[in-house]
Amino acid sequence: MRLIQVVTLFFSTSSAKLAGIDEWESVTPHCLRKAFKSVLRAPTRKGGRLDEGTQEFFMGHILPGTQDEYYDRSNVEFHRQEYAKLDFSDDQSSGQNEERKEEKAGGPDKVVEKEELPEHLGRGWIFLEKIDNEQFIIRRAEAATRSKEGI
Repeated sequence: MRLIQVVTLFFSTSSAKLAGIDEWESVTPHCLRKAFKSVLRAPTRKGGRLDEGTQEFFMGHILPGTQDEYYDRSNVEFHRQEYAKLDFSDDQSSGQNEERKEEKAGGPDKVVEKEELPEHLGRGWIFLEKIDNEQFIIRRAEAATRSKEGI
């Protein structure tokens, strides 16, 4: 393992321990990036979603094709405003208290990982949209029925 990898791992586990995470020894830079990606893909505090280019920028990715040439990386104030919209709350990322999550998100939609999708569909959730190969947006069946009926 290279020195930079050792230092990065040390800081991620140390930070997790200071934050009071029970399984702090299991926290890796990869799982921190995955958690951050989940926050980026999830509904914002007001229920909207970040633009895909902004999500990729925050992840440190180069945008595909010619998009990277046209993305304004220098607009710091815009990025501050977009970052402030993100919802880092505990109930947003944990699987608990779905009703409060729906209220905060402004609706019944939920972002799930690929491995969670079959379980949710089996419990009556409805597929809405594919974000990427790993994440999907689903909606509670009763909420989808209400929106079709105009309730």
